[in-house]
Amino acid sequence: MDGIEPELVDRAEAAVTASAGILAVQKVQLRWVGHRLQGTAVVQVADTTPSNVENVLHEAEHRLLMVLPNLDDMTIRAVSTDIVPAPHWHQQ
Repeated sequence: MDGIEPELVDRAEAAVTASAGILAVQKVQLRWVGHRLQGTAVVQVADTTPSNVENVLHEAEHRLLMVLPNLDDMTIRAVSTDIVPAPHWHQQ
């Protein structure tokens, strides 16, 4: 099983956090696929227009590629500050 070095996750999180418009990084996951990296992230952004969110995510992707040259694919999902998690209802 291939493990991810914690410093790679730290570098990815720092790069995304440094992107203008990112308020918080909720989750970063990386995985090796051969000698290349793939990953996902969930970031919190200010409530704004979709085009502004797209620009913020584009900058975050650019910063990630600069600090993780082996990165092939990164999916970043944005959530806004006004999103409140819905309660989970379980039927019995």
